[in-house]
Amino acid sequence: MYKKLKNQITYTASYKVIILILNYVYIALIMNYLGQDDFGVFIALTSLFSWMFLFDLGIAKGMRNYVTIALSNNNLEEARDYISTTYIITFFLSLISASIILFLLFFIDLKEFFNLNIKNLYLYKILIILIIGFFLKFYFSIVDQLNFATHKSHNVSLNLLLVAILNFLGILILVKFFSSEKIINLIYVFSLALVLPYLYSTILFFREHKKLIPSVKFYSKKVLNNILGQGSKILFIQIGFLLMIGVDRLILLKYGSALEVAKYEIVYKIMSIVIFPASIILAPLWSSFTDAYHNNDISWIKEVFKKFYFLILLLFIIVIILTFSFNSITQLWLDDFSYIEYHVIFTMGILMLSLIWSNFHTDFLLGIQRLSNIMYIVIIGLFIKFAYIYYIFSINQTLTLIDLVLSSLLAYSLYNFIIPFYIKNLLQKKS
Repeated sequence: MYKKLKNQITYTASYKVIILILNYVYIALIMNYLGQDDFGVFIALTSLFSWMFLFDLGIAKGMRNYVTIALSNNNLEEARDYISTTYIITFFLSLISASIILFLLFFIDLKEFFNLNIKNLYLYKILIILIIGFFLKFYFSIVDQLNFATHKSHNVSLNLLLVAILNFLGILILVKFFSSEKIINLIYVFSLALVLPYLYSTILFFREHKKLIPSVKFYSKKVLNNILGQGSKILFIQIGFLLMIGVDRLILLKYGSALEVAKYEIVYKIMSIVIFPASIILAPLWSSFTDAYHNNDISWIKEVFKKFYFLILLLFIIVIILTFSFNSITQLWLDDFSYIEYHVIFTMGILMLSLIWSNFHTDFLLGIQRLSNIMYIVIIGLFIKFAYIYYIFSINQTLTLIDLVLSSLLAYSLYNFIIPFYIKNLLQKKS
């Protein structure tokens, strides 16, 4: 099983190199197409997609571990029951959630809520398109968890590559042929680019795994209870980490400015280069940790942890290099983008390292289904973040990029300090 990691990492690396290039070209094109302020609005609104996982109550990721173990035991019937139950429940959750949100939209003054200088009708159109695309992608992206469970994480990266290609082609068409209603046209492209690759990937997966095709007759209440028991814990952890960083752009849009959102996005994009090598290596590990822990292969797990800590040291060096070359990169990339101070850039780089550190350790705990004890640490981290934001806003009556970055860094700090010791204790007991 572990030999599969090499192939997954090789394919993932190839796909992500292309994704990285396409995404940076795409950002430059949409910045030029929309302008800095509208770019900030677009980024803030599309960041709503980071909330997507909330609507399945953790079901898809809760399914993942059970399917991984079932397939490891060559129990196709059990795996099929988990897959069928997940698809059926997610379908109804998607339909009900989308209907409720679309209904509620018409009772909210969206222009005032988001603090935007856009006509309400135009904003409604944008959000309706986003919501429809949001839930279609939400449903079809279940296939990502199936690819992880079957140790084919490179297919997850392939989906992202197809999304990047469609977004790139879409913006080229918009620049050449569409010069009005720019944000809404870009939202159309964004939504289609997200949905189509996952629909295609779902068809391919079940064409290859015909015995796992979901059906209503394989729905199981017992299976659902198992998934929800695991999934609810995963959901709680995901919500916690989302609130640590995923809402920053929306908070900046409401209590800062669209320009600050644009600056946040560009600093995030460049400094997230450090996430690139880590994501290639770490992507397949969740399900591999599940198998290794299930088979009591603790020595392999410990070796992976040692290599990860060495990787962090290398990435810290990359953060320093990116910090001092950042403004030169933006001048070449975006021409006249605003100058950003070095301390802001470096702080964002440290936040990227915090994300990598947190995700690695959390994926291990998700893989071995040990989540309960870490929930309280996440809650304390969130309290620290929002207490800091409240304090800064009460003094300045506005928020800036550095305020949000520092708040997120503070939120992760306690968790990132405690969690390695917790995992070390778990592995010692298992040995």
